[in-house]
Amino acid sequence: MLPPVISEEECHLFKFWFNNSVQNGISHNGELFYRSQTVEPNERASLYLQACKLSKQAPVVVTAAENSYSLWVSLRHPELMPAENSVFANPV
Repeated sequence: MLPPVISEEECHLFKFWFNNSVQNGISHNGELFYRSQTVEPNERASLYLQACKLSKQAPVVVTAAENSYSLWVSLRHPELMPAENSVFANPV
């Protein structure tokens, strides 16, 4: 199944603590997700390709905001959450 692309306004945004910093999360269709990556609109195709690859391992969602696109991965799959020294430790 292809990852859904939804407006970020349709999601319930929240913050949570992980790896010694505040992270961004969303709730969508009863599932909780963390923001894995954010890109500019001209990079949305590569972001969606990455989402398609990850969707084989876990539920993912792509959101569209006014000037960016984000990839969100289910919090039920902690094995996909990057380590503390990764880009994820410094959220957008």
